[in-house]
Amino acid sequence: MIKDETALRIYQAEWIGKNSFPWCSEMGGIPYVYETSFSNLICSDCADEIAGCDIEHIIAVIPYYEWADIGCDKCGAFMPSHYGEVNDD
Repeated sequence: MIKDETALRIYQAEWIGKNSFPWCSEMGGIPYVYETSFSNLICSDCADEIAGCDIEHIIAVIPYYEWADIGCDKCGAFMPSHYGEVNDD
């Protein structure tokens, strides 16, 4: 998990020209899930919408390697994990 300071540095330094948070890593295509100060897990589109908000902030960028697919807490968009659910069989 990448905490707030690094997440904002990623946005400001690497993605400012693109005006958006990335939906996945450039190397490996690992999907990102963004955690907000209200404990919401949101997609990159919703992260873009709250980027300049004074009330809710991005506090973590989470590479979503495995586990069940989830929905964005703001818009309900489908957010798949990279490897899917882990089977212990």
